Amino acid sequence: MRDGYDGWSATYDAEGNSCFPLRDELLTPLLDRLLTGRVLDAACGSGAVTRQLVDRGHDVVGVDGSPGMLGLARRAVPEATLLEGDLAALPLPDADVDHVTCTLALSHVTDLRPFFAEAARVMRPGGHLITLDVRGYYPRSPLFPLVKRTPDGRVGYMPGGSHETSDYLRAALPHGFVVRACEEFFASPYAPRPDAEPAPLTPGPPDIWELATWVPDAAAAADAGRSQVVAWDFELRPDV
Repeated sequence: MRDGYDGWSATYDAEGNSCFPLRDELLTPLLDRLLTGRVLDAACGSGAVTRQLVDRGHDVVGVDGSPGMLGLARRAVPEATLLEGDLAALPLPDADVDHVTCTLALSHVTDLRPFFAEAARVMRPGGHLITLDVRGYYPRSPLFPLVKRTPDGRVGYMPGGSHETSDYLRAALPHGFVVRACEEFFASPYAPRPDAEPAPLTPGPPDIWELATWVPDAAAAADAGRSQVVAWDFELRPDV
């Protein structure tokens, strides 16, 4: 994962990732409701959400496992404190922050429970944990279709998958989190133009996204009825 994001950092903010508008549409109202305080942006990546938090007046610490992505974040948000670390072992003391955000990262985590335990540890009671993630194809598959090249030229799949609603609840509720909001985004199903020709495939490991024009009916069926992004607002309650 670290190698993949280090390689991806060279183009991450310039690719026009279709997840970014979906992220911001669901995330903006959740961030607007946070009381101003100290916020951990877990898996901060290139700092896009870190920037939004700073612009809202928060004191922000960002944590990410990729040095390449942290380099982007340091240039984008020099006001934030940025640390290298893991979602399952956050480099912060107990009760250090008022709120936690984590966006577009938990699909890379097989088991959500260690992260929710760590989020509860570093948060103060009454704070909010805001998570947002893609709902990928092939639920629970370790081969979520992200093909990336590492800085030293190796090519492979980035680990990832999709979590069920019950996975989030099983991870959150034992630590005193209660659900304040849950929102999903449903995009229009894949619908190629009738005259579209199959696009040539890029040499290298199979990239599932490139196959859509070759099997349009299958691509549309896989896309139908699935939410593409899910966002949660959990409050940490000391009395639960």
